[in-house]
This record gives sequence, structure tokens and C-alpha cells, in this order.
Amino acid sequence: MKQIRYFLEYIIAYPFFIFVRIIGIDSASAIGSFLAKSIGPLTSAHKIAQKNLNIAFPKLSKNEQAKILIGMWDNLGRTIAEMPHIHTMSDKAFESRVTRVTNSKIKNLSSKKATICVSGHFGNWETAARAIIPFNDKISIIYRDANNPFLNKEYLEMRNDRFSNIAKGHRGVRDIILAVKNKNFVCFLADQKLNQGISVNFFNRPAMTAKAPVNLALKFGLPILLVHSIRTQGANFKVYIDGPYELDDLVKNLDQHQSIEDKELVLTQKINDIIENWVKDNPSQWFWVHRRWDKDFYL
Repeated sequence: MKQIRYFLEYIIAYPFFIFVRIIGIDSASAIGSFLAKSIGPLTSAHKIAQKNLNIAFPKLSKNEQAKILIGMWDNLGRTIAEMPHIHTMSDKAFESRVTRVTNSKIKNLSSKKATICVSGHFGNWETAARAIIPFNDKISIIYRDANNPFLNKEYLEMRNDRFSNIAKGHRGVRDIILAVKNKNFVCFLADQKLNQGISVNFFNRPAMTAKAPVNLALKFGLPILLVHSIRTQGANFKVYIDGPYELDDLVKNLDQHQSIEDKELVLTQKINDIIENWVKDNPSQWFWVHRRWDKDFYL
């Protein structure tokens, strides 16, 4: 039954992606915004987003909450409709739409070893991935398979072979190790719940969080680069590239005598704190429809 549903979803989505590819990114972005703002608030995902907002910002007024949520649907609709364009447009067209914001640490990027890139579902997160290509064109993206295998295949093909795509889970471990040995950027979207992760706070609530980024950084002595995309207007973006940070620079006075498990806990909490600040700075551009906290919060 699931396979039939997935196929029906695909035959609806596929013509949409063909259509938005034909009409160009600006028109596609506008149509995606209109559809998401019209349909999104009627879905069960909207209720999840409302509960998430209440957890993160319990003092928001209903008007403030509504403004953030309509902004989220605007961004999410635009992002989906822009997907067929982000990795297929020319470098010149991409550069005309993206402004990179870096700091002085960027000069410390080394080609002698891999770098762990930590990002999240902000703005159009695919622009963040493409924006770091000038610093290292060997990029491996760790991703979670979509529930719908037909749409998952379509999504990966949209990336146009610019990256190596490594699925989360045991089957991806070998490829991640090879990417580290190949001195790639190894990139994680670290803002979603992972039941096999570790519990650290996110907006003052325990949240199961992937420890893989800091585990790899600790195991191989790798720096961490912090990257996220913010939509400025329409299909235009600022991509913030912060770092690279050595681990004892990311967490001041990191106790080198701590166990690996304790270091993972401290560093993963730091990553969550950073992502939390990104959300606070631009709440309408985060992916609020994900069940980030324990299921009991959604009863």
C-alpha cells in the first residue's frame, strides 16, 4: 500500500518539477511560495510547526507566531521549487544570487586534511552546499533517505553529480571514512532528531542529536566549518561561512583529559547552541515542521 502511495506522490510531484524547471528560478520560487502559503497551513505539518514554536518561543504572541509560520511556508515552498535550478544553473548565475559572508578564519582552511561542515535546514540549504565549492570541490554530503524512494532518487539527481551523496546509517560509514581520507569536506545537516544520537539541550529541552560530526572531528583531528544559508529576497541568498574551528577553539578550555564520550557531549551541545542562535536570528527560515524533540512533546 505504501508503494502505491509513494508512486502516486511521485507522479504528482514529477510534472511539477518539470514545470518549475522550464519557467526559470524566479517564477518557480514565486509559485512555490504561493502554493506552500496556501496549502501548508491546512496540513498536519503546520500543527507540528506550531508545537515546535511553542517549545522554542513560549512567549510569542499569536500574531508573532503566525508571522513566523507564514514566513516558514514561504521559504519552504520557494526552496522546493528552486531545487531543480540550484545545482544546474551556471556558476555565473549562481554567483549573482549568492553573497558569501566569511570571517578571517577562512584563510586557515587547509587542503592537507578533511573538514567537517555543519549546517542546517535554513534558507535554501542546497545553496549552502554549493557556496562552499570554491574552498574545496570535493564535497561529501551526508543525507537521510526520503521515505518516498521515487522522490529520493529525483532529489539526488537534482544535485547534478556535484557532490558525493552518502546515506546516513551503517551502510554509509565506509564511504564517510573514505571521504575523510580523500580530504573532502564532509557535510552534515545537524539540526534534526536522530534517535541513535545523544541527548543534549536544544532550546532548553533535551533533543536527540547526531554525534557523528564531532565524533569524526575527534577521531581524525579535523576542524569544523559552520555554514548556513539565509534567504534575502526571492531566490537570492546570503551564505554564512564561519570558521574553520579546531575543536579546542570551538569550545574554549576543552578538557583534553576528558573521555571521548564526555568530549562528544560538550561539543555536540556547542553545535546545538550555535544552531539555536541561527534559529533565533532568523526564525522564519528554519524547518519548523520536523519533530525535533521527544514524541511526548507532540501529544
